[in-house]
Amino acid sequence: MKSYDKTLIQSVIDKYRLSEIQSESEIRSKFIVGLSEALGYPSQLRGEEFPVYGYAGGEPLKAKNADFIFFTESSFGRYRGNTQNSKTWVEEHSLLIIEAKKPGKMPEDLGQVKFYTTWTSAVAYIETDGEDFIGYFVNPISADQKVIEAKVDELPDKPEIWMFCYENVLSVKQKGYSAKIFPLSMRLWKIRLVRLLQRILNLCSQKRPFPTSGTVWEKMQKD
Repeated sequence: MKSYDKTLIQSVIDKYRLSEIQSESEIRSKFIVGLSEALGYPSQLRGEEFPVYGYAGGEPLKAKNADFIFFTESSFGRYRGNTQNSKTWVEEHSLLIIEAKKPGKMPEDLGQVKFYTTWTSAVAYIETDGEDFIGYFVNPISADQKVIEAKVDELPDKPEIWMFCYENVLSVKQKGYSAKIFPLSMRLWKIRLVRLLQRILNLCSQKRPFPTSGTVWEKMQKD
């Protein structure tokens, strides 16, 4: 993965600040498009106003259009329909969701962008109103991991924005979720597993305490 390029992100912000932003559409065209390109996403992989289909209580919901979905392949235009084949393709090829909000209208609840992410199986999602910026990676076993929360003007000084670059997100999609992305969550799951094994051994050995010291336990605590 390429190293973080502060000057590249700064150039996006500088260009964006040349305009007096008054609408959500301007945030999309004058900020998000430039930022996504700086993060390495080819324009041909950028789907705009892409329909997302979901369910509630087993009943299909009316399609909602995500502002931006970035895919692994450029043929996404063939898969905008409400068919199982299309939805499967989207789940297999979606990378990143970016949702814009009206200037100064950043919501406290990210339900909309999470809806898009859930039903497309994207790896990560970002929401911004042109002033505030927040981004998460999906965690399939616990709460999603917040990677960045900052003012837009602070982004050049936030190297973590590079976690959302095309190369990294594509790698996660291809290789699956790893302890490198969710170190704390994976460590907690290891501890839970050891505790479960402890209970089982206690039952099998007349509830003698399971030793919590020694090479195996210590290694798992350090991992």
